[in-house]
Amino acid sequence: MTIIYKIEFTERAKKAFDKLDRALQKQLAAKLVERSRNPRVQPDKLRKLPILTHSSQVAARGGVHLLIAKASTGTFTRTGVRPLDDAERREEIVGMLSGAEVADEARAQAGRLLEAA
Repeated sequence: MTIIYKIEFTERAKKAFDKLDRALQKQLAAKLVERSRNPRVQPDKLRKLPILTHSSQVAARGGVHLLIAKASTGTFTRTGVRPLDDAERREEIVGMLSGAEVADEARAQAGRLLEAA
């Protein structure tokens, strides 16, 4: 029996996917194909799955927070990945919660999310 999966991105996820460079898009696509062929994940491996998210609640629960940044200058595009320290991680979560204008409540909520994780 053959099972066919159709993966559809929400508009927000599609925009995030489109911002990635081609190499990362191909890696993500390959991982999605692998997961569709073997969807079972042992419980001990669930803690090791990389997750790309714009959700502050999901990011706060992560063991390691990596920042993926893409910059273009003319015809040259560069994508970088680097780990964040605790202070940078908190600020990224604050940004996820509040957007461009950082509010005191967003800082307090980020602290609560990180404490609960």
